[in-house]
Amino acid sequence: MSARTFRSLMSFCGLLVVAVPPTFLLAGEKSDDQTTKRITHLIGMLASRNAPPRIHGDPRKGDWVQIRFDKAYDTNLQVPVYLAMQELLAEEEAALDLLLKHGDDKRYCLSITHIENDENKTVGEICTRIFWAKILPFQEELHFITKDQWGVYPRSGKSDKEWWKGKKKHGLAKVQIEAIDAMLDFMKKADVKKASPWHPEAKPVTPREFERGRKKNIRLLKAIRETIVNTGKPYRPSTCNPWYDHIIGLPWKGRK
Repeated sequence: MSARTFRSLMSFCGLLVVAVPPTFLLAGEKSDDQTTKRITHLIGMLASRNAPPRIHGDPRKGDWVQIRFDKAYDTNLQVPVYLAMQELLAEEEAALDLLLKHGDDKRYCLSITHIENDENKTVGEICTRIFWAKILPFQEELHFITKDQWGVYPRSGKSDKEWWKGKKKHGLAKVQIEAIDAMLDFMKKADVKKASPWHPEAKPVTPREFERGRKKNIRLLKAIRETIVNTGKPYRPSTCNPWYDHIIGLPWKGRK
């Protein structure tokens, strides 16, 4: 082979390297694209095929607000909605931006009993709940000791999109650890004398319950933190609904 031919072949190979991306890069791009499509599809599944049920009662007049499902409401159609919600809770960090993107989605998703009143929830509201459940995966596992334990983290005053834009570069696992550390600090300093009940008409927890719950919360938070540190992966939330909310209109829960 002449020197001229060899140089031509080398130049051609160089062009191939530039023009054809390595296989692992193509695989990564394909994987990311599939993840985006899967998560987008799951969010779409949150939109119920049922029309939102009618709400009876006006809370402004002191009425007890109730939802009564009519015969046209098919509880079986809520099963895919419920399963999509559970699957989105299991999705990894890639879901966060897509969940926020749908934060204003006004399509009907599901119905809940909230303390004393019933509410219809939109796809956007559930997407926002799932987003914050991923940021604060420990929230619904904690024992209640005072109303002040809600809202400990974050204290930014920014919109959800603005806040996450500034945090996402750190990765979800580190953000969860930051949230856990803030809650640990709160629990260690919590004072039973300043405890507030969860509802204006409820009584504060007793000093004994307060201290027992505080210690259990500290142990739980430390255990979750250790899990994240040891695995290097974010902690998966078990639910996106607070303890005082219950989903209604599911086939295994009957009708109201």
